[in-house]
Amino acid sequence: MTKSTIQAALVENLRSLFPSITWTATIIGAKVGRGVVGSVECDRVAFEYPAKDIIDATATFHVYLISASSTESVEAAAVDVMKALRANPTIDGMAIDSGVQEVIYGTPQGAPRATGAVITLEVLYDGE
Repeated sequence: MTKSTIQAALVENLRSLFPSITWTATIIGAKVGRGVVGSVECDRVAFEYPAKDIIDATATFHVYLISASSTESVEAAAVDVMKALRANPTIDGMAIDSGVQEVIYGTPQGAPRATGAVITLEVLYDGE
């Protein structure tokens, strides 16, 4: 399994669960567009060797939700995405386990609500 395969599966799952959000896979950082845009990126993979023939990999993914319009809040969408990620910890059998570590909300100065969110998801998978 590779982090790119898991990233693609995450994007496909999120597209099917949240079709009103435009989802993309990015190399690093978020992508901004019209309406609420979601992107999934992986910025870190750590490896452990618990036995001679076993390689465990832990990938840190960031799921970004951004609304270019300061009138659309992403707070409720971020909670729904977090719940969906938690409900499928094996990412349809591609991972050993996964878990949401944190959600960070962003609010531009003067905006009445959060227009950005970053969800950190750690995914444990077979690194061979």
